[in-house]
Amino acid sequence: MLFLCALIPTALILLLEQFNVPLPTTGNPWIYLFLLIGLSVAGVILSYLISLKIYTKKEF
Repeated sequence: MLFLCALIPTALILLLEQFNVPLPTTGNPWIYLFLLIGLSVAGVILSYLISLKIYTKKEF
């Protein structure tokens, strides 16, 4: 799950590059690193909240 949460933002950035969407072009790779880390953390939190909501409804 953590691998997917890191892979999806990477794929989004590569997809945006293919469609020539203007991304920050300061020549600073730290922007992309922080963008990947931020989107990965958001994906982990979102997947945790979704799984928490799913498993609280189930009765074991």
